Amino acid sequence: MVEVLTVEMAALLLALVSIGVADLLYYRRRIAQRLHSLWVSLSIAAMCLPVVTWVAAIFVGPGAPARGLAGGFMAALFIGLYRNLRILPAIRMPPPVEGARPPASG
Repeated sequence: MVEVLTVEMAALLLALVSIGVADLLYYRRRIAQRLHSLWVSLSIAAMCLPVVTWVAAIFVGPGAPARGLAGGFMAALFIGLYRNLRILPAIRMPPPVEGARPPASG
């Protein structure tokens, strides 16, 4: 149990950093919405993987059936996340204006 939680915390931390990098690149317009959706969906699915495989092994038993059940759940999770993230409207920011300054406060 302690090993599973340790692995889960490591996966959680890596996924959070990965999602942060994906968001940073997306909002700076370095990656497209499709890649951002894919990246975030994979990160969230990877975040859940250790607990899902552990729960499947506990309730189904170790072996191929548990791995198949966990894989099916992870695939459904990924597809649902990716589909819902693709539905969101893409960000539309005006291009930055070179040399523009904010108005002086008086």
